[in-house]
Amino acid sequence: MKGDTAKTAITVTAANQRFINIEDQGSVVTLKMIGLIASGAGTAPAMTQKIGDVCTWIIATKCDAPVITVGATSAALTLATLEWSIQVLEWDEEFLSSDTWLATAYTGPTVSKYYPPLAIEMVTSKKIADLDTENTEKTAPNNLMGDVSFKVPVTTGVVYNAVPGNTLVAWMANIKAVYDSYSAEVVKYDAERVIWDKYAKYEAPAPGLFDWLFGATEDPDKPAAASSPLAPTQPVAVPATIKSLGLSDTSATKSPSMAEYKDKKGYGYPSAYTLVPVKSNTVKPFGTLAGGGVAKDIATAATAADSLMSVRKTANYDATGATAITTCKKSYLMITAVWNVATAAKTVEMIITTSKWASTLE
Repeated sequence: MKGDTAKTAITVTAANQRFINIEDQGSVVTLKMIGLIASGAGTAPAMTQKIGDVCTWIIATKCDAPVITVGATSAALTLATLEWSIQVLEWDEEFLSSDTWLATAYTGPTVSKYYPPLAIEMVTSKKIADLDTENTEKTAPNNLMGDVSFKVPVTTGVVYNAVPGNTLVAWMANIKAVYDSYSAEVVKYDAERVIWDKYAKYEAPAPGLFDWLFGATEDPDKPAAASSPLAPTQPVAVPATIKSLGLSDTSATKSPSMAEYKDKKGYGYPSAYTLVPVKSNTVKPFGTLAGGGVAKDIATAATAADSLMSVRKTANYDATGATAITTCKKSYLMITAVWNVATAAKTVEMIITTSKWASTLE
């Protein structure tokens, strides 16, 4: 397990070998689920793996997104009778509250208390969103986001709008593009205005004494002809509905939605899903809903761009996207695999890579 920055191995001790902390962006952790059968397991019963055996890991990343892919050497599972059943629970510290669970309720070894409370019902109460019930089509994109509900800022009472996350992000990106275009036009206008001002204010020198005889001499400082530039049109103000979504907004109409987050799935809210690993193809960014990357028969190879689609509710990085803020929240993956069928030896190789976040709702 190595990070691209430090280039040093992460030490995992026997006391917490199922709990792995990662701090460097670009770090890679490879988890192997080794399924053995009697013919290749050595002397029974010590080396014989039994149906129902479980492998569980919890990966904690400090500021970056843990992205799941599957190694090129991972075994192909039998879809009709899966040798391994794999479930992933993902969550972000940002969502720890009485609505989910408190940090003080974690269980596990003293040095790595990362297990969610085991004695509390989680799914029916919706402390954890069960994404398996969504039945998302396999053609859904890997960056599929959940709906965002937010209070309408210009009304009184409890009135909420629900907007698909991808639509909202595209809307905000479009608004940003309009203002970026306006800023570029202002720079261009200012440069052209300097040329125009020089031309408009130019005064030819007084005629020379012998100009009538030899003709006037061309003034070398005479500016080229220019036309008056058109001033760029100021874009309309950002709608209050969008402006109020920003955590930095301090206006009276600020939406409380970012604190309430009514939809309770995706963006780091505790969410569980089943994953059928397909070597080189499966990819699951953090914070997205079940999309094409977790289809059990995904036929398209994962790309580097797929690993940059992770989303969370608020930013873990500053406005430049280059520096982690001091209050960044950890993200977690709890991966559990159960050995179901012992007819063939199958080893699954899951790779967790800490990657940049694609977008936030700030």
